[in-house]
Amino acid sequence: MRLFDPLFFPDPEPLGDLYDFITCTETIEHFHRPGEAFFRLDRMLRPGGWLALMTCFQTDDHRFATWRYRRDPTHGVFYREAPLRHSARRFGWTCEIPVKEVALMQKPSDAAAMAQATARLSALEERRIRTALDRMASGDYGYCMGCEEEIAEGRLRVDPSALTCIACTRAADGG
Repeated sequence: MRLFDPLFFPDPEPLGDLYDFITCTETIEHFHRPGEAFFRLDRMLRPGGWLALMTCFQTDDHRFATWRYRRDPTHGVFYREAPLRHSARRFGWTCEIPVKEVALMQKPSDAAAMAQATARLSALEERRIRTALDRMASGDYGYCMGCEEEIAEGRLRVDPSALTCIACTRAADGG
């Protein structure tokens, strides 16, 4: 078992490994950039691997303003079943909601589905890499596009294509 948490277990080494099973229990609501986080999780899953997610689903719009989960300042994103299924489809994964507040996603293991998902993800990653290379060429790499301060070295080790520092990322995501 390997652990990563940006606050409590900030060692980025586990982010470079491949896994058959990844669990995110009461954590995805803290993702300040969910698209990037799901992209990273996809890279970490082996073909046929499983991603298990548990979070409190946002289901009642009328009670959202007083919902206890919403009032936690560390929560930046709230999920429903439909967006989780959309995220799974984006990566070519299957998605099951077996019980309340749990999503099980599986990365495809067959070659055709893997090739399709890989092509889609490769295009996304290529755009991110091109942007980082353009910023290197212009001398802007490593500087936050929000506040223009240097982006922490640890953040760039985890995500070399990061465009903003943690503070600006959180501010942009409302957290």
